[in-house]
Amino acid sequence: MERIAADAERAFRRSDPLPELVVGGPETIFGVTDLSFDGPTARASMPVTGALVRSGGITAGSLGVLIDIALGYALVAARPPGFWSVSSEIAVEALGGLRSARGRLRAEAEVVDVDALGGLARGRVFDDTGELVALCSQRGRFVPVPAGGTSASAGGYERLPAGGELLDLIGAEQLPSDQGARLQFVASDAVTNPLGNLHGGIGLCCSDLAAHLALGSSNGPWATTSLQTSYVRPVPGGAQVEFRATARHRGRGLAVVDVDGVVDGRLCTIARVTLQPPEPPAR
Repeated sequence: MERIAADAERAFRRSDPLPELVVGGPETIFGVTDLSFDGPTARASMPVTGALVRSGGITAGSLGVLIDIALGYALVAARPPGFWSVSSEIAVEALGGLRSARGRLRAEAEVVDVDALGGLARGRVFDDTGELVALCSQRGRFVPVPAGGTSASAGGYERLPAGGELLDLIGAEQLPSDQGARLQFVASDAVTNPLGNLHGGIGLCCSDLAAHLALGSSNGPWATTSLQTSYVRPVPGGAQVEFRATARHRGRGLAVVDVDGVVDGRLCTIARVTLQPPEPPAR
């Protein structure tokens, strides 16, 4: 642990001044604010709203934007000058208290390893009572900042309402599917990151939504216990992206769903979602 702490301190000193939160559509929709740094620790928070709830509780995918902000900006703070960090992998482990969390969720993250190519950040999410509700990690890859810099506009985007559907705000529609589920939408400005590509947290969230839709109501409701997404190719702004979910296993007490994010037939994201009933199956 001492070595990890020392590595985090060294990584933290690599970027000066500290980055400021670039507020765009994803940050506005989910209400992510309060980005701050305490030494090597990055923190951010967001409110819990009814639109984050599926099957009676908050799912791991709903944390996508919050997690990507906290962990991603921890890595941005450790980047070499002239570079930004983009997600190559995000993983979430949901704990029991997540489904009943209310008020605000607060994420904190630290870089535990960094080199010239990128780094690894680990984090935790707490509810308003201080209960730990999720563990998370992110691998980031350093890329040169475009000549025009990083930018985003929060104008015209709505924050998640107390009720309503998350899919509507993202602009996604469910397509007919003989097997599993398909979600499709255009990567508009409302869901892109400061580099103009689909926000990693939105991709994680949509992978989780597609997994739930693939299972339907069978043995439901289902709760996501773990979610891991690899970002193998960026989804450029303006592109039409489709998330295709296939249930690999569906038992009474456990389900595993694979979700591919595809643009023009090319694979962009690969996710594996593990789910279980929130209560033990009846004997």
